[in-house]
Amino acid sequence: MAHLNPSQYCQQHDIKLTPLRQQVLDILSEKNQPLTAYAVLDILKQGNPKAQVMSVYRILDFLQTHGLVHRIENLNAFMVCNHLAEHHVSQWLICKVCGAAKEYIADGFQLAIQQLESNTGFKVSTPTIELMGVCSDCQSKH
Repeated sequence: MAHLNPSQYCQQHDIKLTPLRQQVLDILSEKNQPLTAYAVLDILKQGNPKAQVMSVYRILDFLQTHGLVHRIENLNAFMVCNHLAEHHVSQWLICKVCGAAKEYIADGFQLAIQQLESNTGFKVSTPTIELMGVCSDCQSKH
């Protein structure tokens, strides 16, 4: 499937972005690294000093509900989804040294989750998998 940018994805799925939602999505897209709600707020306040953290949390929840961003539980942070055109189970490769996080999709995880659901009757609601380790850049530095 072709790669969609967030604007194309929103048009195709009739997702309405308010100016503030668009700003938060732009912040996450531009930084291309995991950001906490407070980090997003700090950046947002540069152009909108009255921005509130609860608004940021509501916006992040909206963006996550519509599949535009992922919440990385281990970091309590958010990143833009890099695979908007396809339904997928994300694997996050999180470096314990530098904090970088990269979204990866291995089909085997999706199949394993489907098999688990079929065999157990358990319905997985949050199929995101987070793998902690050391990225290749940090490995080469040490």
